[in-house]
Amino acid sequence: MLYRLAFLFVIMTGFTGLVYQVTWHKYLSFYLGSHAMAASLVLAVFFLFLSLGYSVLGRNIHRIRIKNKLFVYGIIEALIGFYALLSPQIFHLLVAWLPAGGQDQAGDFMLGFVFTTLYIGIPTFLMGTTIPVLTQALSKSFDQSHATHAAVYGLNTLGAVFGALLAGFVLIDAWGLPLTLLNTGILNILIGLVTWLIWKARPLAFAGTAPEPVDRSAPVSNAGWVALLYAVSFASGFYVFSLENLMIRLAGLIIGSSGYTFAMIVAAFILGIALGSLWVGRRRIDSPRFFLWVQIALLASSVALYLLVPSLPELFARVRVVFAPSYINIPLYWSAVFVLFTAILLVPVALMGMNLPLIFNYLRSRGLFLSQTVGRIYAVNTLGSVLGSLVGGYLLFFVFNWDGVYRFNLILIALTLPFIALLTSGEKVRRARFAASAAAIVVVLLLPRWDDHAFLPSPALITRAPATATSLEPTLESLRDRATLEFVYHGPAAHIGVLDMDGSPQLHINGNPNTGAIDWELRAMNAMYPLSFVRNPKSVFVVGLGGGLSTSIFAEMPSVENVVVSEIAIGAIKALPYFDVQNDDFTTRPYYDKVRFVPADAIKVLRSSSEQFDIIVSEPNHPWVAGVENLFTVEFLTEVRERLTDGGVYCQWFPLFVSEPDTALTVLNTFRQVFPEVRVFSAGGGTLSILASERPLRADAEWLNQVNKQVGHRLEANDSDFADPLFVLATEALNDWSLTSIVEHYPATQTFEFPVVASAAFRAKFAGIGTNFTDRIADRLHSIAPESALGGDMLYEPLRDQLDEQFFDDAHDKLTRRGEIARASLPRLWYHRTTWFESEPDWPDENSRATLAYLTGLSDDFPSHLHELAKDPSAEPGLIEAGLIGEQALGTADARVPVSSGAVADSEPSDPTLPASMAAGRSTSATNSDSGPELRPAAALYHSYRQLIRAQVPANIGRVIAEVPAECDSRQCAELQRLILFTTLKGDKQGQQLLELNLDDDTARERVDALFRQLRASR
Repeated sequence: MLYRLAFLFVIMTGFTGLVYQVTWHKYLSFYLGSHAMAASLVLAVFFLFLSLGYSVLGRNIHRIRIKNKLFVYGIIEALIGFYALLSPQIFHLLVAWLPAGGQDQAGDFMLGFVFTTLYIGIPTFLMGTTIPVLTQALSKSFDQSHATHAAVYGLNTLGAVFGALLAGFVLIDAWGLPLTLLNTGILNILIGLVTWLIWKARPLAFAGTAPEPVDRSAPVSNAGWVALLYAVSFASGFYVFSLENLMIRLAGLIIGSSGYTFAMIVAAFILGIALGSLWVGRRRIDSPRFFLWVQIALLASSVALYLLVPSLPELFARVRVVFAPSYINIPLYWSAVFVLFTAILLVPVALMGMNLPLIFNYLRSRGLFLSQTVGRIYAVNTLGSVLGSLVGGYLLFFVFNWDGVYRFNLILIALTLPFIALLTSGEKVRRARFAASAAAIVVVLLLPRWDDHAFLPSPALITRAPATATSLEPTLESLRDRATLEFVYHGPAAHIGVLDMDGSPQLHINGNPNTGAIDWELRAMNAMYPLSFVRNPKSVFVVGLGGGLSTSIFAEMPSVENVVVSEIAIGAIKALPYFDVQNDDFTTRPYYDKVRFVPADAIKVLRSSSEQFDIIVSEPNHPWVAGVENLFTVEFLTEVRERLTDGGVYCQWFPLFVSEPDTALTVLNTFRQVFPEVRVFSAGGGTLSILASERPLRADAEWLNQVNKQVGHRLEANDSDFADPLFVLATEALNDWSLTSIVEHYPATQTFEFPVVASAAFRAKFAGIGTNFTDRIADRLHSIAPESALGGDMLYEPLRDQLDEQFFDDAHDKLTRRGEIARASLPRLWYHRTTWFESEPDWPDENSRATLAYLTGLSDDFPSHLHELAKDPSAEPGLIEAGLIGEQALGTADARVPVSSGAVADSEPSDPTLPASMAAGRSTSATNSDSGPELRPAAALYHSYRQLIRAQVPANIGRVIAEVPAECDSRQCAELQRLILFTTLKGDKQGQQLLELNLDDDTARERVDALFRQLRASR
């Protein structure tokens, strides 16, 4: 029983080891940057110290006087656990003591190596000691040592599968990084404690010694042959990790490069290795011939996988369309993807997993102690893993395309065949097998290259099954007929493709469309917004090159002297000339020389630089993409703030169309925690441009016109509404006060230790969820800013003397064409247009104008059409009761806006989880209530009141209250009372309690009615 319990600990420590690896990688990626080199460096250091642990303790464990080595294992596990508890504090101390390096790549690499070594060297060394210790501690006899070693290796690796999956998919999302380390560290300490109890109860007797130091009759007795097996062990470590890195990249290209993809491929590899090890450990194997057949099968299955790879994008596109866009299907989808990837990789990876147990079996009699043999084998193998991570996982991508990297590893596998053939008996047999091995290498060299058209445009873009077709072929053909592949770069950091889509270039990064003609105006405004509020900027920093549009606009600005662009994907820099058609021939212009490209992570570049910038702009990939979420953290924004000049402005693009409402609020609140001045603009297209500064932003009509004269020709050439320089001011969606009001009851922020954005963004992407700005964000505003509020004005208000009626009329026309932003902005524009000028606009319609004038105090005449509406029995309830939409009206419910892939989230909410009436913006209560007609004027007024408040226009809630019937005993009436109370209470604790009441209960309705009477009396 105790023996079996020890094997359970083997599984558990494999689990904790991968949880640590994933979590520590998150910490180190923030210090090292999200570059592929950083990931390879972390893996290299991790396995280097594992190798040292295998080797050092394997050679010396027999010197430890504790007879039962299981107790030694327990001590090691407890030490690892204690280090995990302290590791967050150790990380922050190291960062303070050894700040990130500069922009020199060689120096950065060395500094990163030193930092990573100091941070994870000790615990990974200790982890490396566990396999030799466990093999000796759990082997009951020498004859059983092969099976024991394979079981330890396999079960430990099997536990690692669950560690990778749970850490990547569950633990970090649920607990954050520090709590994940805390809980996992406690588990290691408990394992150490229980092994001590086992040792006290029943010490095991086997000392781990072989019957003879060297078995001269064994088939592997020659020292040269032993060296060949160590060479195979080294090569195995190299190609396993090189191919694992390559498959992570390919999976990102096929299904999207999220953090989940990384965890899933790592888990699939680990599972295959564990199953292979466990399978071979249950068999008695004496002849090296079996090892040769394993290697032949490995080469054959790896070649088959190579030939299969180009068909995988379409295969996984078929898997995707099986699952309807819904939250409930996300775990099912990932389970299906994991099972499919595991099935595809299982045979070659399981064969790789057989290598070390087989080599141990052949070499176990070479040393006096089993732990010595295990230590040597694993040390050599792990050294190969280190080089596989650094060279095969990164440097080879500078030399070969992705298919070339795969073929390089196939050749390495083929080269092991002659080595193993030399171990077999019989000269003729060895020659024949050696010749066959050479032929295998020739076959590998003749393999066809992968067709890049199979990956671009990515079939992963298809997220829904075609409506009329039973097969994906017509949809895929239609997608590819529109696209001509013009440029491909298989880079170490990302796969870059430029496609001519309907005559316009489109940039794809890891298969995901990044820029194109469809979002030209939005990307242009990411430059124009900060230029509008920084006079004569001289230095600009751009995070993410994309198609280069904003970079080209900044460089063209006469006052700008230098533009620094941080872009980790080298291929994007090489692809820039293909976008000259959109960028006004940027790469051929003299001002192109102002630009300096830094192929490094923006976080590292800013942290290591002392340079100050007038403008910093971030144009990241979508937030679900691995590494991008760091750009939304408090830590990154703090670095940005410290690199801004006095009066400098930071502009961040944020996509609402793949974001849950809570995600958008988290990002906005994170900005608000770092910067004293934050304003939000929307150029349309379901995106926000968030402007932040340490100084209040001020609009200057003269400067706006000057900017337009200098770079506005780009907008004019594309017939953009923003060719009118003042239109920028009309697209301000939230000023500093309103943003504070929205997030003051929403405490969540994004930090690198508590990341929430990436996982939420992926959920939104999968389920087709977007955030409608008006209905999900602006509706959280329930009160107008006090006159004393800092930043209470919209930016155009101080320009009253410089604006005329035409500004408002033009803004109305343009915003109306732009969708959702108009619904929030038009009441504000109408109010100022009406109060600033004697003439009255002919928009909105007559009835709406009468209602708005009554609520704002511009008129004391009650809108007569509302009384007529109350008398009309055929009136549409959805129009009359627009104010009665429960918590959704206040943005407090979990209401979401489904959108199609790549679509703009500007439609009305139609969440399938809500009743149809609520989703359409009307009350869920019965419309035939006795008080229904009497409520109609009050409900319509309340709806208009909400429109005014979210547009930041003063409105009189007292006039709404006055229209609520004095006798109010229906559920429908109680709904309206509750909403008015919540609005008046401004969302405090009492207001939240009101929203939780069940108004089907008579007591709850009486409570609401009593509070409402008090409110009426106070008015």
